[in-house]
Amino acid sequence: MGITGEGIGTKMNNIELGRYGEQVAKHHLIGGGYRILAENFTCKSGEIDIIAQKGGYIIFVEVKTRRTLSYGYPGQAVDRRKQIRYGKIASTYIRQNRIFNKSYRFDVIEIYIKDKGSHTINHIENAFTLTNKGYYM
Repeated sequence: MGITGEGIGTKMNNIELGRYGEQVAKHHLIGGGYRILAENFTCKSGEIDIIAQKGGYIIFVEVKTRRTLSYGYPGQAVDRRKQIRYGKIASTYIRQNRIFNKSYRFDVIEIYIKDKGSHTINHIENAFTLTNKGYYM
């Protein structure tokens, strides 16, 4: 199943645009040999868009979709405060699923919506690291 760009652009609200971006990112990951473990994992600390596995890594993926770069690159929205929150979410997922024997990383996938429904993808592997005590990283 592919992703089409039909209806992309000014016709979509931000929620629809975000969902579209997450589907594009999911297909990108699957095409790259990743196995999707969870989508929109939610806990009291918040939500992370995609959790995947490739090799010995569990990858926590935040997807940022933009129509314009007027406010900067999408990945810039993942500031230190959000990184710490994603660490808490990841720690909860790791504890709940008892997967302590893996390596972990945080990726950001930027989706840029172009004219006429096309898009480009920028997959930033290991976009940030967390070393705070108390996390299972």
